[in-house]
Amino acid sequence: MDSKSEMEKQCWVCFATEDDDPITEWVSPCKCSGTTQWAHQSCLQQWIDQQQKGSPLTKVFCPQCNTQYNIYYPKLSMLLLLLEYKDRTVTSFAPFALTSIVASSLYWCSFSYGFFTSCQIIGQQETLQLVEKSDPFVVVVFFPLIPVSLIAFNSIPLERIMLQCFAVQVPQMARLVLQPLGLYEYFRRVYPATGDERLVLPKEVGTLNFIARVVCGALMLPTVAVFVGKMFFSYFENSLKRTVLGGLLFSICKSGLNTYLHWQKCRRLEHRRVLSYQE
Repeated sequence: MDSKSEMEKQCWVCFATEDDDPITEWVSPCKCSGTTQWAHQSCLQQWIDQQQKGSPLTKVFCPQCNTQYNIYYPKLSMLLLLLEYKDRTVTSFAPFALTSIVASSLYWCSFSYGFFTSCQIIGQQETLQLVEKSDPFVVVVFFPLIPVSLIAFNSIPLERIMLQCFAVQVPQMARLVLQPLGLYEYFRRVYPATGDERLVLPKEVGTLNFIARVVCGALMLPTVAVFVGKMFFSYFENSLKRTVLGGLLFSICKSGLNTYLHWQKCRRLEHRRVLSYQE
């Protein structure tokens, strides 16, 4: 007998010896020698399953000597080969199919939203006439762009820009202009902002919450604009003009109130103090 067969066998996976389980089949699958030479067939099969992660065609290598394991699979019949090929094809094609389904669903949802928004703003008859008179390519592109444009507009951080301007830029400009005239101290008493560039701007609550707020606000904007336009600009006969003016009025008021709220929050943070401990 050679030295390889005379060595005491020990499984490098479970560390059991031949005396612990003399019935289990042993295998020496690589170039390793010593304690990493042998392994139980069953233990090695479980380890290979963990490495392949459900993909039998994945090559497996010895973790010590990096030798590729020679794995034998029983031959499949023609029917099983066809079924396996079908299964691999469907698995490979499924992500593309899902992407196409999701993209198509988003497109038709955007198209429907754009169509009904147009009916809400300019009227149903006018929208149908627009569809009939316009080029089909323009129609299939125009309506889906309505929700996309609204979301893009609503994602502009107007409130943060206004807050940065009124709370930082205006005081800094006033310091340059009014300080030589001796009026800057009076300005600071009247204008409640420090002009500090370290101003703590409001942070978004979370990515998901921010996206949900932007999307919902954008999709609700046409309905709100129609309502505000009818309430304050009813003397205009053109419904599109009423809606545009109503949307602008609502956006300006909303941005102004939110800017004031964030401004006061920033001032509150600037004036906070840590109190001394008292028993």
